Amino acid sequence: MLSRIVRRPLSTRLPRTSIRADSGLLSSPRQFSQLPSARHPTSRWTPSRPSALASRSSIAIKASTIPSIRFASTDAAAPSTSTPPPNIDLSNFAQEAETHSTSFVDRFLPAIPSVHGVTDHPPDTIGYLYALGLDNGWGPTTVMQNALEALHVYTGAPWWAAAVLATISLRAIFLPIFISVSDNTARMKELQPLLLPYMERQRNAIKNSDLQTQQQIRTEIMGLYKRAGVSPFKSLSNLVQIPFQFGSFMILRQMAYLPVPGLEHSGILWFQDLTSADPFFLLPALSSGFLYLSMKFGAADMPSQQVGNMMKYIRIGLPLFSLGITCTMPSLLTLYFLTASFLGFLQALIIRSEKTRAWLGIYPLNRPEIAKPLVKSNLSPEALARIKADETIVQTEKDRRMRESKGGMLATAMGTKGGLMDGVREQMKTSSEEKKHKEYERRAKEEDEYRKVMGRR
Repeated sequence: MLSRIVRRPLSTRLPRTSIRADSGLLSSPRQFSQLPSARHPTSRWTPSRPSALASRSSIAIKASTIPSIRFASTDAAAPSTSTPPPNIDLSNFAQEAETHSTSFVDRFLPAIPSVHGVTDHPPDTIGYLYALGLDNGWGPTTVMQNALEALHVYTGAPWWAAAVLATISLRAIFLPIFISVSDNTARMKELQPLLLPYMERQRNAIKNSDLQTQQQIRTEIMGLYKRAGVSPFKSLSNLVQIPFQFGSFMILRQMAYLPVPGLEHSGILWFQDLTSADPFFLLPALSSGFLYLSMKFGAADMPSQQVGNMMKYIRIGLPLFSLGITCTMPSLLTLYFLTASFLGFLQALIIRSEKTRAWLGIYPLNRPEIAKPLVKSNLSPEALARIKADETIVQTEKDRRMRESKGGMLATAMGTKGGLMDGVREQMKTSSEEKKHKEYERRAKEEDEYRKVMGRR
């Protein structure tokens, strides 16, 4: 019976499956995308470029129900019935894969502009980035885009060198603000001992809900600031450069993720591809290290009350957080962060030098060295005049506190207005009266005993 079983060929029993790829990217010479996962890896864990067919195309698979293979008992072929196959669209899965391929920070930032087709604008000319689709309107990002493109075109520097030059130029523009803030911070640090009595009175006034005294103390503190030539809000001047730093970050991010043609092979040293992450993590590690050093040296100039335990935690936590973020970013971005953190560390290190501060005419950090003739001889007349005025203010405040202590705290402690000697006299007078009173009671008691004895007789 088994010998009569005839097996038909498998190719005649299985229906053919048609696979259709709806993608225009396979025939396009170059495409610009807003997501990096479809172009090249942005981290060391994706060593190969994903297939354009898997990530960009919308694949529709028409699959039919495969009939089960059976052994025919007769030579006649049994008629096969099949249902219409469903259409399976995998485009959503490709889009979600692209989303998971981006970095953590990219999910909170605007999308990269997409460009369809190839631009005919000549490269290495002004307006090339705009022709590629990098149109950010009006703002700090556009300013940094024009500056970066001008440095690249007019100096002939590659894109990585143009990014470094733009970062250095930005630091140089805001250097006067940095010097002014350093001078104000040093003066604020010098005034901290004089502010302690005011702070104590302020806390007591707040505790007693004395609004009038609080307003008076604030007026006195502002007067002290005015006489010393400082302002507690001047330190906020450094925040002016933050929009331009963020603009530099945004334009470099757009250039790396677009990507701008030529960035894949225009790097240096071990990071030749500026659109992918550093495979050895050297750029993120150096960037975080210089960030820690810049915060350490910068916090040393701040008043002691402003540098607490929270600042110490921030000084350690922020570089670690930066390391975790920048390790998956393109090398063009991590090179920018490295340059910015190194310049910040260099500024903080140079501005701490007493020779540099004397040459710039800003307030010194180490006050005991000011009394030395050699140091004073190196100062400008304007710096000497300001130091002399500050010393006068300090001495005046010390004299006032001494007068208040002599007439106030000691008198209050002794309970009189005359001070220490009056308190001693009052204490001696009280002791003498107590002795006389005890002597009177003793004599009265003896007289009573004597009268009792005489009455009995």
